[in-house]
Amino acid sequence: MGIINFFAQQQFNANLRPGEGAVLATGIGILNHSGLPHTYVVFGLTSQRVLVLEVPMDPWVQAPKPEGKSFTTFELGQVQIRAEQGSNILGPLTRFIFAGPQGEALYILRHDHNP
Repeated sequence: MGIINFFAQQQFNANLRPGEGAVLATGIGILNHSGLPHTYVVFGLTSQRVLVLEVPMDPWVQAPKPEGKSFTTFELGQVQIRAEQGSNILGPLTRFIFAGPQGEALYILRHDHNP
């Protein structure tokens, strides 16, 4: 992910709690709102939380100058995550459903970028 990965690491490292350690993994996704425009996000995983940074547009399009919009966290101890494999016209995808105290959120993880 290059520039996007560097941007995500900077954003997530600035929001780590004491003792949380480092960001273990990052990824790009889409928050699936039924009937609403796509909301693009960048994920970060730590030993305690899933960090979700909403970005104003597709990170691949806004590179090399990505910017953040809003920040959400999911505590690993308070959320159940289900993963489902699927596909669409663009190819294979993975859906992540986060179910926790705030309700459910469905994210679609982008595996790669095909310009």
